[in-house]
Amino acid sequence: MKKLFAIPLLLCGLLLAATNSAYAVEYGGIGGRPANPQQGNERSESIFIYTLKPGQSASDAVQIINNTPTERTISVYPVDSTIASGGTFSCAQKAEKITQVGGWITLEQSTVTVKPQTNVKIPFTITAPQNADVGEHNGCIAVQDASEDATKADDGGVLLSFRSAIRVAVTVPGKIIKKLTIDSVAVTSNDAGKLVVSPTVNNEGNVSLDTTLTTTIRSFFGTEQATSKSTYPVLSRSKASWNFELDKPFWGGWYTAEVTAAYSDDSNATLGQKDKTPKQVKRSSSYVFVAPQPAALAAELGILALIVGLLAWLLAAAAITMSAPAGLTIRSKKPTRSVRLQRRTKSAGNGLLKRTNCRHRITWKPGKNCAFLHLRRSKVIDSQTFASITLEQDQVTVAGSGADCFDGVIRH
Repeated sequence: MKKLFAIPLLLCGLLLAATNSAYAVEYGGIGGRPANPQQGNERSESIFIYTLKPGQSASDAVQIINNTPTERTISVYPVDSTIASGGTFSCAQKAEKITQVGGWITLEQSTVTVKPQTNVKIPFTITAPQNADVGEHNGCIAVQDASEDATKADDGGVLLSFRSAIRVAVTVPGKIIKKLTIDSVAVTSNDAGKLVVSPTVNNEGNVSLDTTLTTTIRSFFGTEQATSKSTYPVLSRSKASWNFELDKPFWGGWYTAEVTAAYSDDSNATLGQKDKTPKQVKRSSSYVFVAPQPAALAAELGILALIVGLLAWLLAAAAITMSAPAGLTIRSKKPTRSVRLQRRTKSAGNGLLKRTNCRHRITWKPGKNCAFLHLRRSKVIDSQTFASITLEQDQVTVAGSGADCFDGVIRH
């Protein structure tokens, strides 16, 4: 005989984790939402927000929704909040002992029958205890289908029931601290071919912070390659981590992930109130190498081959060597080359060396005879004569009394 165990599964996802207006959290057409949202505060449409001094109370109501085609019996009860893995907000199970905000809430009804396609309101009172600490405190109001057919057994004989929950945030006024830092930013890749950016932030304050995270992939030169933007609550005195998937850059290379966290640091602003000039903190990951996509790799290899070929041609064209003092030898692999030589002589009378204004331009074509050799001199001072000029393939040799007066400076 199989034993049956009832396990309630909490479904509070978008309502508790995101700051967009989730007007009703529902599973199977059953859910709830704040009955009296605050005007001008969109967050109060999806969560309960209060500012209560120690001993102060507030009255409100939760709207219970039945969007199913049948009449349902719905259980409504308060529980404490808890921090799930990754620092996300979650709600405790009904069986867990209540020690925090769950114990501040008193509902007028714990069970209500709701006709199909209708909703009802259940009033409640919330009271902050006299010893409540300054800062934010969180709890939940859970909504669970209690009808006889609401639970079903799986193959293992485990009864599964589902519930949704609404966050209840209470701020006790006093010295409110709002401070957020980014502890780290890591970058990895997954099997889907995406870059995974994993920032970890630390809320050092005593209230939660609705934080807008902008994640950007930048190249080594700072250009933006991909970006994402999302908003999440970061609970007080806790750390939170996320994994954001972004497309890999087409060209590959060295990249970094830059994360910007924006939040309201106005200590007088309550949860959900927008700040026109939010505070921003930034942090970047270390550079990581990203392999180029196949089409980009083929293009890069082609460009590299062209660059290497061009450099080889330039180096070959500039390969000129000189040999002295037996004579002046000029080598070049280029078919035609003009070379300027600067000459030096001794000045008359004082024995000091000085550079003259003498230039010789030699033009030759390798593999030809001397008929193709041309020697031109201009602005000659104390000119010398050349005993011989020899042409052999790609080498021109100038020898004689004029050859050893050159100082080896080649200008071309």
